[in-house]
Amino acid sequence: MDFLKEYQKKLTTADEAVKVVRSGDWIEHAFGVNGANELDQALAKRKDELWDVKIRADIGAWPHYTLEADQTEEHFIWMSWHVAGQDKKYINGKGLYYVPMKFHECPVMTRNDAVPNNVFMATVSPMDKHGYFSFGAGCPSAMAAVENAEYVMLEVNTNMPRVLGGNQESVHISQVTHVVEGSNPPLPTLPAANPNEVEKKIASNIIERLYDGC
Repeated sequence: MDFLKEYQKKLTTADEAVKVVRSGDWIEHAFGVNGANELDQALAKRKDELWDVKIRADIGAWPHYTLEADQTEEHFIWMSWHVAGQDKKYINGKGLYYVPMKFHECPVMTRNDAVPNNVFMATVSPMDKHGYFSFGAGCPSAMAAVENAEYVMLEVNTNMPRVLGGNQESVHISQVTHVVEGSNPPLPTLPAANPNEVEKKIASNIIERLYDGC
């Protein structure tokens, strides 16, 4: 396989890529900073064309453009495995719901079709000479989602580090349906938390019970 030729064949824009999304589809975002950014922006533009599109993520670090476009839950609904980062803005009646899950079970649940997955979106590092894109900073269940998705959309960002591992930390161009070269925004970071008095009290109660070797 000529990897560069395959890359060029699948290279497209975010607006063109999301045209395959249908009403009722389930979209899976990769974990944290590996979630979709410009693809989600493009999808938000299709609000009036789509109904009941479910978007599932795990610690949504990028802005949720689809929820900014629609908080009626008629067009887009977000499901979050773990609520943090951008998720907190929308958890109280603004289109986002918490879905309890044991973190280590996510790949198994995905592979067993316990959670639907029509479209998978991820931010990745640029393709290497062997045709692989690295999931970089977060890959807990990315490959499980790739295996089950009808469409696999990658948003290339040169700021995403290439992380080695040898086990499901990267995806090959042959497994991808759409490649989008984004504008390479800096990866989002979570600000340091400022604990309130209740949280400080909880921490002090826990610390009192800790001992060497526990």
